[in-house]
Amino acid sequence: WQVVLEKLCSSETRLRLDNNLDNKGRIKKCFSNKFIYDTLYQWLIAHSQLCNWKKNKEKAADLRSKGNNFYMKGDVHQSLRYYTRAVLLAPKDSEELQLAFGNRSAALFSLKKYQECISDIEFALSNNKIPSSRDVRLVIRKAKALESLKMFSEGLEAYEVANSMINRFNDLDQKKLHQLKDEVQQGLGKLKQVEKPLTEATSQKVEDEFKLIMDSFVSKTQFPSASSKLTLMENSSKGRHVIATEDLSIGEVIFLEKPFAFVVLPDYSFDHCQACCKEIINPLPCKHCREACFCSKKCRRIAWNKFHKWECGFGLYLNYMIGIAHLGFRVALTGFYNPDNPEYQRVKNLQQHIISLEAEDLYQYSLTATVLVVYLEKFTNILMGPNRIDSLLEVGGSILLHIAQMVCNGHAITAIMPAEVKYEDKILNEEQVRIATAIYPSASMMNHSCDPSIINSFKDEYLIVRTIKNIKKGEEVYNCYGPHFRRLTRQERRSSLLQQYMFLCKCEQCISGEDFIERFTAYSCQNETCDGLIPIYGRSCPKCLISLSEECVIFVEKAKAHMCTAQEAASDEQFEKSIHLAEKALKLYSKYLYKHHKDIMECKDFIAKILIQLGRNYESYKYIEDTIIGNKERFGNNSIEVANEIFKLCDIAVTLLELYVKEKDTIKITEVFTDIFSHILEYIEEAQEIFRLCYGKMYKSFQELEDKKKVFKTFIYDYFLSHE
Repeated sequence: WQVVLEKLCSSETRLRLDNNLDNKGRIKKCFSNKFIYDTLYQWLIAHSQLCNWKKNKEKAADLRSKGNNFYMKGDVHQSLRYYTRAVLLAPKDSEELQLAFGNRSAALFSLKKYQECISDIEFALSNNKIPSSRDVRLVIRKAKALESLKMFSEGLEAYEVANSMINRFNDLDQKKLHQLKDEVQQGLGKLKQVEKPLTEATSQKVEDEFKLIMDSFVSKTQFPSASSKLTLMENSSKGRHVIATEDLSIGEVIFLEKPFAFVVLPDYSFDHCQACCKEIINPLPCKHCREACFCSKKCRRIAWNKFHKWECGFGLYLNYMIGIAHLGFRVALTGFYNPDNPEYQRVKNLQQHIISLEAEDLYQYSLTATVLVVYLEKFTNILMGPNRIDSLLEVGGSILLHIAQMVCNGHAITAIMPAEVKYEDKILNEEQVRIATAIYPSASMMNHSCDPSIINSFKDEYLIVRTIKNIKKGEEVYNCYGPHFRRLTRQERRSSLLQQYMFLCKCEQCISGEDFIERFTAYSCQNETCDGLIPIYGRSCPKCLISLSEECVIFVEKAKAHMCTAQEAASDEQFEKSIHLAEKALKLYSKYLYKHHKDIMECKDFIAKILIQLGRNYESYKYIEDTIIGNKERFGNNSIEVANEIFKLCDIAVTLLELYVKEKDTIKITEVFTDIFSHILEYIEEAQEIFRLCYGKMYKSFQELEDKKKVFKTFIYDYFLSHE
């Protein structure tokens, strides 16, 4: 697509768009130009032929067979991948689709994904037009999955269904028939004994915090999805902005918003639902193409009626190639069929900056909208009728408007996922990744500050905004549009905001004297009587005026070289060599750099990981304690970065606990265990409080820490009691 844009934007072929044209007029001028139209149409034809989006029974059977091979070898995760690909390629209502669902349910059962296993079994049975003995095996597997979920009455019912099915089929030999009967009778006998008492015990559901938030959240009609403690204001200096009408405490939910529209990014399109953004490991495919995935039949139906019928197959492939325009496309189509929808009117009124765009950018956006209009004309039956072209140009104008809006108002939907590592890392490292882009009209009303007062989290497609500061009545509520004062320099922040959002930031952190982040890249003054810092681009200490020595720069560069070699050694699993070099680097860093310099923190984190590889868990634990102190200094006491470091600390503590329990008869009480077990509960509660304030109790890491806390509480009491 970029090649086509470059061709159409070259001086020989470029079309000049008059400034007095409206958005529809811009699209009409591009669409009416024969060279542009023919270029775009030919490009679409070429890519529609390259796009392999159709179902294929033979390929599905081949993938399922490969999945079977991996399953037989015990590689269940790999078999699941192949079964899923088979599910996506199998034609609707085919026997191959039923087989793929059935085989995938076996892999899911082996991975203890019982709820997903049950879903696949139900899909398999609903796709089976001719009942067979395979159905009995599926129903038995369903019963076992229900039993594992402690849904005993439902499991008993499934066993009874299987029992009634067995004698209907005569395609089984007597031996297999008896095996199935025995399996069913054993299941019936077991569940009949436990059904009544355990059904009552398991009927009590764990509190669902998200449902509680939904039920308790109160908003006003005038400001949908915003807390009743907020109001929307507007003036000439700030534009539209959000003000607290009551005092707000840290951790309060102040926005709970479902997006007007969102698009899953291509890298996550097979493990997130296109309709609700829920993470899925057993995607349900579109009935007609292999590109779109859903979490349920309900979501598949909603997506089809709302947007997927215009994207199915080549359309989704096309939109993935053109990036941010995909969201503009969905917003335009959703709004076109219901233009008076108040939510759509609020989207249309979002900031767009079209008149401020560079001519080159506006022209490229217009061409992008035009190619989507050509796609709708030639590859769909949308808006058929005598005035079709005029209606399509109207849609094209809306697409252009929304593309321009997405540049400023597109909101990342993020998720916490395991970070990629170069070698087997025994400490789980997680990172926040962008999985989708959405438009949230109400939350978009918050102005930017490089020191925001809120934090965002997500439950599927829902945006949950919580306060991370106490906000007084009458104060403005600020979001951060990306550039944060704890991560970027003032110059980097202002440049980024000016380029994307077209304003010069004048928040407190951008107009104050000190640039906070500079200290974390600064040299320490080598004057023993001075505690000053020398900025990375400075020449002397601002406190004592002593110049930065050449020796200081040389030794820091030497330390960086040590770290590079240490990382290479770690990649080759030469951990002893790696730790030796990293410790040399740390010694030099600590002498010449600010004590919480980012290079020192990264070096300590690296050393902690390598020590775990070498089984030196307690030493690793102490290094991570140091990084917690550094992260508090840089990111704040209640920051997610601090909580994540504490979480790593807790993982190491669990490893040491397992070691102690395993060898307690041979291990005498030591300062190591006493030190860890004396403080670990405090660490856990500190991290839980941060996770609760930022993401709520439903956050996965909060729940995992709750489980760890129960283990440690029981053990620590016995530990200190036995060593009094």
